[in-house]
Amino acid sequence: MDDLPGNQHDTTSAPINIADKGNYLPPVNPKRIVGGLLKLVLAVIVLAAILVGVFMLVAHSGSKKPVPAQEKPANLQPSSVTKISAAIKHYDSTNYSLGFDYPKDWKLTDNADKLTVVSPPLQLKDATEQVVTGQIVFTIQAAQTTIAQFAANTAVAAIASQKISYKQPTPNQRAETYVSFVNYKGDTTSIDALYLAGDNGYQAGQYIPQSDVVKADPLVNVSFLKCSESTCTTAGTAISIPVSSWSDTSLSTPLLTMLKSLVID
Repeated sequence: MDDLPGNQHDTTSAPINIADKGNYLPPVNPKRIVGGLLKLVLAVIVLAAILVGVFMLVAHSGSKKPVPAQEKPANLQPSSVTKISAAIKHYDSTNYSLGFDYPKDWKLTDNADKLTVVSPPLQLKDATEQVVTGQIVFTIQAAQTTIAQFAANTAVAAIASQKISYKQPTPNQRAETYVSFVNYKGDTTSIDALYLAGDNGYQAGQYIPQSDVVKADPLVNVSFLKCSESTCTTAGTAISIPVSSWSDTSLSTPLLTMLKSLVID
């Protein structure tokens, strides 16, 4: 082959030296590069979508606030007393020369020393607002000289006395009387008993002397018992009811109706 000027040789078509094969790079394929980039971009998009979904799920669950107590379904409790029977029965007592109406399913006992009418088992609230199985006791007896529950001289009116009118008073009977709501221990949050107090009315928290109560003849009161079992077959123990229970007309209306029905000869 002829030499070129400057003693340079034409190498454009010279064969590759075997010794240079270790440094040889094959020609780049553009299609393979584009395909790889597309796969990488697709993988990044999928991964990003997964991460965004996880983030939104965590953020949403973390943003949930506890349901306020008032928004939770209310735990339904029985009213202060189960519904007292509307069926009425009349009774006239020869021992006490009086008559009155009372719920038909209550049990009446008329002895020489005391007349009692006792309700069947009812759901009552005690002084701690707990619902218990109990009974209501309507009691009539002759005038007393002392009442054991007043012995401590701490009795007060748990709420203000309420004046009621008798439905059919006799000529020997006053037309109206006060009902006093007594707590024997001086507490104004609960009621131990109701007493017919004649002309003596009291404001909430006012002291009630025993001498005022024993004047009544006959002595009429309503008290509350807690039963030791659901059937109330054994004698219960005295309990107080919350003053709020008197606002429950399923309790107060039947009791007031019974007191208003008294006809005293």
